[in-house]
Amino acid sequence: MKYSRLLKPMLITLAITLKCTLLSAQSKDSIIGIWHVEEVAMTSKISPIEQQPFNMIKKAFRKSTFTFKANHQAVVTSDDPELRIDNGYWEYTADKKIITITEWKDRMAKQKGVLMAIFVKDESDGKTYFYLDETPIKLSVKR
Repeated sequence: MKYSRLLKPMLITLAITLKCTLLSAQSKDSIIGIWHVEEVAMTSKISPIEQQPFNMIKKAFRKSTFTFKANHQAVVTSDDPELRIDNGYWEYTADKKIITITEWKDRMAKQKGVLMAIFVKDESDGKTYFYLDETPIKLSVKR
């Protein structure tokens, strides 16, 4: 009984802290800058057959940078020409924590072809991660 009175406030405090941490809002201004990929990982286990393509993707993103300029221009560098974006347009949806990159020339169009969608997450280890939409790829990034 004595411990339950102490435990309940601690659990409430922990729950509030976790909620605030998970909901900590990135803003457009916090996205602007040059982000360097530090590590490439998978969010789920892969089969031996998938290992070779993953190693190629890992190599392609290992030295990549994501540049998000204040004018919404986006540049993604990569050793793989197919993953490079030289003249993109980025938008950040704060409630979903997602960066969408489209072609710069299509920035005013109602229908935009998405080149890349990135979920942004600050995790408890203090690092920022980019999760590439529709893939099991997780990039540890640092500005």
